[in-house]
Amino acid sequence: MQAERLILNIGIQVQQFYRWLTNNSLTATEISLWHALMYIANEAGYPLWLSVSMSRLEKLTGMKKDAIYKAREGLVSKGRLEIMQGQGSQAAKYRIIPFEEDGESTKPVDIPTTKEMLKDQPEQSIDYPLTELPETKVNIFRRMQELIPMPPSMDIHHIKQFIEEGMEDQLLCEAVDITNQTEEIKNRPPTEKWRYFKGIVRNWYNNGIMTLEQYQIHEKAREERIRNGSSKQNNRPIQPEPRESGMREFRIPE
Repeated sequence: MQAERLILNIGIQVQQFYRWLTNNSLTATEISLWHALMYIANEAGYPLWLSVSMSRLEKLTGMKKDAIYKAREGLVSKGRLEIMQGQGSQAAKYRIIPFEEDGESTKPVDIPTTKEMLKDQPEQSIDYPLTELPETKVNIFRRMQELIPMPPSMDIHHIKQFIEEGMEDQLLCEAVDITNQTEEIKNRPPTEKWRYFKGIVRNWYNNGIMTLEQYQIHEKAREERIRNGSSKQNNRPIQPEPRESGMREFRIPE
């Protein structure tokens, strides 16, 4: 049985969303919920109606149930979302109102389900686009999705600038690994993990650390200072980026 799906480009949808925001107002929670739903829709192949459990939305957005209810009401009132309430214990269904791409409306079409398309076909990975980003040997932008499904576009802009200025993708992957392995952070909501990751990257940039080799040298020197009893103030680990701060501007006070 074929499923009714939309044909969308997530990069264009995100760009159009932020253009739409220049003349329309959404709260931070409404923006976060839109990104989470768009990510899930992209992952599912853009079905016309998307069934999503409240627990998954809580995990992806870092918000509580009441905040999600309020955010989705805001998106409905602004014409960006439709909701079909689930019956009994069934999850609610969501229909994201897409933006036009290249002047053409994104009308639903009948597309075979993933199961039908892969029938009698060899297994192959499906690469869903995040946005228009530079190619790297290791796709750091895919790695960043381990922390947060849809990184904020302004943060992506900053990271692209760091890469253009010479920061290695291997170093950024190291920041992802550190975040995922830090005990007090690894099980926190995506937004908090993302702040911690940005704090690591921002601190490295401010200290002129642009390659994995430079980071390893820096860490050996820091560990040596600790062994020699140097001041803890000068050897503190990376701190997460504070709220409402740019990636370049904030520095840990001396």
